[in-house]
Amino acid sequence: MAKQTQLSVKTIAVMELIAGGNSYEQILRTDPAITYRDISDAAQEVITRVVEAKSRLDEIREQYPRAYMKWTPEEDARLEEILRQGEFVSRIAKALERGREGIRSRIIKLDLVDLLPPEDRAEFEARRDRFREARPSVVSPEETHALPDNGNNQTDGEAGNEPAPPVEPSSLTAAQRMGHPLART
Repeated sequence: MAKQTQLSVKTIAVMELIAGGNSYEQILRTDPAITYRDISDAAQEVITRVVEAKSRLDEIREQYPRAYMKWTPEEDARLEEILRQGEFVSRIAKALERGREGIRSRIIKLDLVDLLPPEDRAEFEARRDRFREARPSVVSPEETHALPDNGNNQTDGEAGNEPAPPVEPSSLTAAQRMGHPLART
């Protein structure tokens, strides 16, 4: 049996309602087609995906202990230093204990493509162009570490952490009809 990598439409709809601050009772009133069992199944589906992702992350970190961890200013400086020495991405990945794709992404994000050997530069320039199209302003390394807190670390009751208003009853069925980019049918 192939691993399921996408959440069902119903699970996404239920989890969005929960994330919006709705109680089980509010969710059940939102759409009569949703049952307590659906809410329980949605939670179980999400938990299963989280466990699978954690297992995969553990496997990756056996080879690359710093994979998917936040970059430090020291690591950014070390990346630039190693690039200036003319090292290949695979050797940089080993030195920084990160995956090759993570190294490639960071080179692009920090706009260090010009430090690459000419034979590697063309591939990275194309990636950088796609990155810039998706995110018009490339942030410098100094700015990356000086970005303000986005408020995600606030505790309940602090400003900016108010629960979202309950979702209107028609929203769930509209979400189900429209589907979701991560949803399976």
